[in-house]
Amino acid sequence: MKWVFVIATVFVFALVFYYSVNNEKTRTKKKALSLYRKKRYDKTISLLDDKRVLLGEDFYYSLLIEILVETKDIEKMLQSCKEALDSKIESSMLYNNISYAYFEAEDFDKSLEYADKCIELNDKFAAPYANKGNCYYLLGDLDKALENFDTALSINKELPAALYGKGICLYIRKDYTECEKYLLKYTKINKRSINTFKILGDLYFENRDFSSAAKMYESIISVDSTLPWAYYELGNILFYEGDLFRALTSLDKAIQLDKDCYIAYYYKCRIFSLFRHIDEAFQCLEKAVEGEKYLKLIAFEDNFLNNLKIYSRFRDIVGNRKTDIISELQVTSADD
Repeated sequence: MKWVFVIATVFVFALVFYYSVNNEKTRTKKKALSLYRKKRYDKTISLLDDKRVLLGEDFYYSLLIEILVETKDIEKMLQSCKEALDSKIESSMLYNNISYAYFEAEDFDKSLEYADKCIELNDKFAAPYANKGNCYYLLGDLDKALENFDTALSINKELPAALYGKGICLYIRKDYTECEKYLLKYTKINKRSINTFKILGDLYFENRDFSSAAKMYESIISVDSTLPWAYYELGNILFYEGDLFRALTSLDKAIQLDKDCYIAYYYKCRIFSLFRHIDEAFQCLEKAVEGEKYLKLIAFEDNFLNNLKIYSRFRDIVGNRKTDIISELQVTSADD
């Protein structure tokens, strides 16, 4: 009976040790992922290095490569991919991250190769299809890009990379209604994507939905309030919406951020022209064309400046004939 007790005791201790190790492993993984989500990358890498044996090579390389992709450390990223592949680890998550790493390194053939390896191991994993979609998009094959984005979305309809990728492909194809749908979904997930807000803002502006366009540019400014172009684009939208005083405020902010923001001066000229503030309008027009000669051609044909065109000063600043302005621009372009 004594030996039975000994075996039972050993078994209990082994079981306790097993659960203890697994609990520590789980806790360490959670801690590493928490640090990663907080963008504390140096601390995450330090933890990965300290607990590498406990965490296992799969988790170690998967998260390490993801961090190096985020930090754009291409050299270390590619070295880590090579080490992971040399370790002969077969893991869908690892292959997916390697695929994304090669995409960031613009090695699209390898990115596609490891996306396919990932799919071989787990064809219900949405991310590698999005990786393939991104590759085909940059390779110029929109049909294959859309096919892969659609597959990704059939698995995970909220996958950000697939929503954005499909939206951009549809934008290029001028399918603006569908494009809007996917990009709007994307902005609900990524509320800091300046490029997405700009595309949507420009789409709304083209469709004369000035209220929605203004909201998109206000979203850009809420993400980064130091962008002069966001303020002058918002000012232009507010001008078309008829909110001229808010437009002036936005244009003044653009100039405050960049005293050489010539397009903002041009948009102010339009507003002052409508207000019949002739001197202020000409001052802004002079400043605008001084920095950007092409604005002369726009001004020459701009009906919003009709209140200025009756004055000889307009012709002195802009020119008398369209052909002369075009010739001047061609000479300027040749000199550049």
